[in-house]
Amino acid sequence: MQLFPSRWLSSSSKTSPPPDDFLATSTEGWWAAVETRRSPSAPKPDNLAGIRRQMCRLLQDCPGTARDSVLASLKRAYTADEAWMLRSNVYQCIAHRHGESEARERVNGLIPHFQDLMPASRLRPI
Repeated sequence: MQLFPSRWLSSSSKTSPPPDDFLATSTEGWWAAVETRRSPSAPKPDNLAGIRRQMCRLLQDCPGTARDSVLASLKRAYTADEAWMLRSNVYQCIAHRHGESEARERVNGLIPHFQDLMPASRLRPI
């Protein structure tokens, strides 16, 4: 008797157990993903923390839920690349409050903080 009938799995279908090395390969894959995120080009935690602080300072005088959302995203940023990609969100938040020219000036001021952490070809002003 099947308590929760499923239209995708027939009662006659048999599933094979996972291979003996399933846990080991799954764990290896997980560690590989973690190590990929901790590549040598990734910033040291103190460098990324400084970038986060600077980006948060830019948003101090921008009220609203959009700012709170950007700040939450900054807290979750694990690499300089992730923080760099949040520039547009920071720009939008500042531009909404102070205008595009002020937002451009503030966000372009972040470029020196990223210079040692990213290729120069990616460090383009807005």
